[in-house]
Amino acid sequence: MTNSLPIMLSTALGRVFFVTGYILCLFLADCHKVPPNALTTVPILDQNSQMGVNTGYFPQVWTDQKQITLAREYGCRTFRTGLFHNVLEQWGYEEKRQALLFASQLGLVDVVGILGYPSPQAQDTINQCPGNTATTFIGLYLPAWKGPSTINEQNTYALYVWKVANTFKGLIRIYEVWNEPDAGWGGLQKGQQGNWWEAPPPPCQTGLKAPIFTYIRMLRITNEVVKKVDPDALVAVGGLGWPAYLDAVCRYTDQPDSGIVDHNLYPLTGGAYFDCMSFHAYPHQYAMGSTDTFPARCYSNIAIDGFWQRKCQLEQVLLHYGFDNVKYPKKNWICSEFNLPRISSKGPWANPDIQTDFAIKALASASGQGVSQMHFYALSDGGHFAETDSEFAFMGMFPPLDTTIFSQPKPHPIALALKQLKQLTEGFRFNAMHTADLKLPECLSGSAFEDKNGQIALILWQNDLDHRPKGDPVFNLPEKWRTRHWTCYPIGSAYALEPNEIHQEYMLIPEYPVLLKTNGYWH
Repeated sequence: MTNSLPIMLSTALGRVFFVTGYILCLFLADCHKVPPNALTTVPILDQNSQMGVNTGYFPQVWTDQKQITLAREYGCRTFRTGLFHNVLEQWGYEEKRQALLFASQLGLVDVVGILGYPSPQAQDTINQCPGNTATTFIGLYLPAWKGPSTINEQNTYALYVWKVANTFKGLIRIYEVWNEPDAGWGGLQKGQQGNWWEAPPPPCQTGLKAPIFTYIRMLRITNEVVKKVDPDALVAVGGLGWPAYLDAVCRYTDQPDSGIVDHNLYPLTGGAYFDCMSFHAYPHQYAMGSTDTFPARCYSNIAIDGFWQRKCQLEQVLLHYGFDNVKYPKKNWICSEFNLPRISSKGPWANPDIQTDFAIKALASASGQGVSQMHFYALSDGGHFAETDSEFAFMGMFPPLDTTIFSQPKPHPIALALKQLKQLTEGFRFNAMHTADLKLPECLSGSAFEDKNGQIALILWQNDLDHRPKGDPVFNLPEKWRTRHWTCYPIGSAYALEPNEIHQEYMLIPEYPVLLKTNGYWH
């Protein structure tokens, strides 16, 4: 008989090496597997646009819970809040978690959380813009992972996102990477010297004060970490306003020197790393001029026209890069900051009536434009006119909260109009088919909404942009609704006027927006 012991040992060792090698292959495959990205799958937001607001920071005086309560009372179904690293690391994550749990109990949904702003201990000291330190994190280009599910603590940004995503899972739906990283000189067109369409935006010309490749790196890490923890959450760009910056995000990778594709280390351009296109638009800055050249009734229409033009410009960039539901999934859309100032010395467009009518028109048209959330800037004013002439200080729904008693809020007209809109449209959803059936004349704009009981609400307004002298235009009710009882509610700047019954098949639409609503079933 031959000695079989060596053969048995050899066979056993071979099996051990095979199993070990197989496990190692699985580990390496998991480490190098391309994480979920927006080129293949994008979670979908509710397409019925929700009104939201940017809350502020008023420690001890106005807690997050108090601000959330006020926002909900005046019509908000969602809100945008800071999850800043420098604040959470100093004051702890649990206080914010309790505020978000409170918001959920009040029925606020799909909350937006802003990521970024490192604490001094985590901030990178690299100076890529003389005189300005970039607001980026230490170790950003280190691997995000030490293993399939183990975060690399040396990458301080990955660690921060990991902590945020685990703490706020189910409470934050949209993680917005920074706020306005593109704030700067992004308005130059192709062919103009220094434009951002044909070269990377210089760090000194942007709000981030860091290269565009760094911003894409943060999008990539946020996408990897958030999707690992909460696959239903969305990653958004940080409230962009310049189409040229969005183009740069979509054409470069996170390769740190030039943003070129490296199929091993930097395989995808920035469009792969966000599900949600978050934009900011303040049309008084670019669409409305500084002289009194139009009748007052026109300014809210000029603003709304400029607002949707900016959205269209950004959308054209995404379509150019294939985010069209054919090549790649379309992005979700939110507007995480918008408004007009109530007071300013810089133009005739700053008054409460224009601000309020613009707000109503923007909200009414948002669903038809494919925008799921509209967040006002801001819940409260940021100053007093005697102290500042910054128009951004006078966009609040309320006076500065640090001088306001919680039990005695003093709403500005915009807040009162939004509260009325909430009361009249609670439970109604945008209906594209009914909107098409309105067959509005060229001089009118509007949208149709329906509730679960089949009741209809129509929001209508004049949309003239010039000086054409004319009387109030006529709206004819579609034939299918002519047997219903209708009430006309003045809204927007006319929120305080009394409603009236409609007893004919047509009505004149005044200079302010109106809401027509059925108050009975079919006869």
